[in-house]
Amino acid sequence: MTTNQNQFTDSKHASSKQGFTLIELIVTVSLVVVTIMSFIATMSYVGQKKREMTEQQRLQFLVNEQLDRIRLQGYWTHDVDINRPLFPTSDYDYAVEWSKRLTDFDIQSGEITSQFFKRVDGEWSPFETQPFDGNHDRGRMMVTVSLSSQLQEVTVTGSTLLAVHSTFQSADAVLRYLKRALLVYKDIQGEYPASYQLSSLVTAGVIDEIPNDPLTDLLPKQTHVEEAIDWAYVHHEAQKMIQLYAFTRPDTQELWFYE
Repeated sequence: MTTNQNQFTDSKHASSKQGFTLIELIVTVSLVVVTIMSFIATMSYVGQKKREMTEQQRLQFLVNEQLDRIRLQGYWTHDVDINRPLFPTSDYDYAVEWSKRLTDFDIQSGEITSQFFKRVDGEWSPFETQPFDGNHDRGRMMVTVSLSSQLQEVTVTGSTLLAVHSTFQSADAVLRYLKRALLVYKDIQGEYPASYQLSSLVTAGVIDEIPNDPLTDLLPKQTHVEEAIDWAYVHHEAQKMIQLYAFTRPDTQELWFYE
C-alpha cells in the first residue's frame, strides 16, 4: 500500500469516527432533553396536585368550622347561598354573616342545604316534599355544607345530623333561633313586631314557620304560625326593649335593648 493510500485510509477512518461521535452526541442530547421535559412535566403535575391538596385541606377546614357552628347552634331549618343572601342588608342574615367570614379565602361559592326526615314504620325517611311534609315534625335534619374555591376547581362538602329533643338544650337552641329571626326582621323592616306578633316573622318571609317549643306537644300544621302560642314575645316600646321566652320556662329569657 502506498503512502497516499495510507493517508486516504486514515482520513476515511477519522471521518467515520467523527461521524459516529456526532450521532452519539445527538442521541445523548435528545435523551437528556426528553428526560428533562419529562421531569418538568412530572414536577408540574406533582405541584398542581400539591396545590389542589392544600386547597382541599383549606376548604375542608372551613367546611368543618361551619359545621361546628351549626352543631353549636343546635337548630337549623333553612338553605343558605353566600352569593344570594335572602336579606343582604342584614348582618344577621346567615349568608351575609358566613360570606364575611370567608372574605379572605377566595371562595367562589358556598351553600348550606337541609334535608328533613320523618319517622315512618319505625324508620327515618326523607321528607317527600320540602320544606314541609304534612304534619311531620321537622325535628331531625341533615345539614350539608359545600364550598368551592376560586383558585382551583376544588369543591369540599360535609354534613351533620341535627335532632331536636324534648330537652332544655334544644329549647334554648330554638329560642336563639327566634331571637336571630327578630334581629333580621328589625334590619329589614326598621322596627320589631308588636308584642305577641311572632307570626309577622313568617308573613315577612324571615322564617317559614314558628318553631315548636320542644318541651310541648306539636300542633297540627295549617298556617305554620300555630306554635306562636308557645312563646312569650313582648316588645316594650317605651323602654326600647325586647323580651322573649317560652311559657314552659319563663326563667330562661332572651332580653335585649335596641336603638
